[in-house]
Amino acid sequence: MLVEDKENWVAENLQKLQDFISNTRDVREWKRAEAVKLRLRGFSYREIQERLEVSTSFIAQTQKKFLIHGIRGLKLGYRGSKSYLTIEEKIEVMLWLTQPKNRNISELERHLIETYDVLFKSPQSYYQILNESHLTWQKANRENPKKKPEVIAQRNQEIAKILEKARPEIEAGLLVVYALDECHLQGDDICNYLWGNSQEREIVLVSNERDRQTYYGALNLLNQEFIVSPYSAGNGENTVKFVEK
Repeated sequence: MLVEDKENWVAENLQKLQDFISNTRDVREWKRAEAVKLRLRGFSYREIQERLEVSTSFIAQTQKKFLIHGIRGLKLGYRGSKSYLTIEEKIEVMLWLTQPKNRNISELERHLIETYDVLFKSPQSYYQILNESHLTWQKANRENPKKKPEVIAQRNQEIAKILEKARPEIEAGLLVVYALDECHLQGDDICNYLWGNSQEREIVLVSNERDRQTYYGALNLLNQEFIVSPYSAGNGENTVKFVEK
């Protein structure tokens, strides 16, 4: 192809792609057309990957479909997207799912479309793949991202040195050391798993899941005596009251 002819071909197809991008309402079709458009404009695979968050194979396959079938090859329903995976493809998907960031129905659906041109008719098919990959829907444990383990470890060491230095007085009963903390029992905390009749769902009466009761507790580090007392709220004022009590 002559340089002039190539330039005309690129310009013509860029316009077709732009028209398609402007009219499609499906983000997956948009992403396919955008990937091809960026390639025609000279963008590298890495640049397109970072910009569209797609794989190299997705870019290559999409470009190949466009070169062979034109705009039709970019449409999601073209040739009726496969509704199945081969055994080899299924194994690849299960390995892909081992990455924590991919454990999501939406991410799985997008990956199957972009990589294998597969679109299941039933959501159950996606759940089955997740199940076979030993992934289950579960309530995640919460963790404060502001926690600093190194700071906590350093503080624990400081407390251990203070207690070791005061050991003679503690053992002699001249000094009493308590570990204090507070907790909040919410209504939804009591609604958990329990054994019951398999034919009937057990019911726990909770008028307001957000109702909560605050407790302050103190543990005597020497004799293991534990003191607990309910308070209206967990604040500085009640903390002082509990300590004084």
